[in-house]
Amino acid sequence: QDWSEAATGPTSRAHPAMAFFPDAGAIWAFGGDHFTTTNTENDLWAFQNGAWTRLAASPLGTGWAQPHLAYSTFQGQTGLVVAHPNKDTQLLTWDGTQVGIVRITTAAPAGAFAFDDARQTIVLSGKDDGQLFELDLSQAQPTWHSVSTASAPKGAFVGYDPILKQTLIVGTVAADPLDGDVWTWDGTQLHRLDLADPEGDGQRPQ
Repeated sequence: QDWSEAATGPTSRAHPAMAFFPDAGAIWAFGGDHFTTTNTENDLWAFQNGAWTRLAASPLGTGWAQPHLAYSTFQGQTGLVVAHPNKDTQLLTWDGTQVGIVRITTAAPAGAFAFDDARQTIVLSGKDDGQLFELDLSQAQPTWHSVSTASAPKGAFVGYDPILKQTLIVGTVAADPLDGDVWTWDGTQLHRLDLADPEGDGQRPQ
């Protein structure tokens, strides 16, 4: 498979949020910026069957520079959680024809995040301070709270591994100049993986 350019789609931009939305059967892209906090893109797009479709011009208002998206479940509804340091954390839903919006809580810390399906919790790795934050979506009124500060990585990427049932964080810590370290978080313990022996069984991956 080779990359090919779609004929039409979102205008050029930096830092859009993108995530696969199984309910809609499409990749959704939202927001972005032009390396400023004032010149932002605030539209919502879906990519499906090789084509882009604009779903909404500005579903959440303006000012969404560098947002983040993650597929999640909240109060019996599935959707994409969208978060930003200066905006309320919200859930974008899809009924087959239109976008719905459910407010979850106040603004999130700056950083990348993923949904821990086993614990029904959003895990966020702080962009600048290396702290870990969680948002428990099983609660009726969830709030962001710090869960770890000891040698937590500054996550450039955060994802959830359904086999390990742990959050994976790719990043670095202040005491270590090397980028690209891989860490796991199970809700209680932060662990740095040895990529030469990730399973800890003395065997190198094949």
